[in-house]
Amino acid sequence: MGGGSDISVAQKVTDQINAAGGQAVADTNSVEDGQRIVERAMDTFGRVDVVVNNAGILRDASFAQNDGRRMGRDIPSPPAW
Repeated sequence: MGGGSDISVAQKVTDQINAAGGQAVADTNSVEDGQRIVERAMDTFGRVDVVVNNAGILRDASFAQNDGRRMGRDIPSPPAW
């Protein structure tokens, strides 16, 4: 698995997508550099159709062990979706 600024895993997936006829770029820019991410997409694809925020929250308990209070801190009530 890659992490941080290690682009090797993302580049491997990008290479597979491109080899199969798709079009992809690997980007490890921080969300703090959002402008750079958008510029790279615009330079490569000419537009941005979809943005995915792949963020997560790590808790030291499985879902089954969740007592409900932890989830209340992470998911608004009622859920925003």
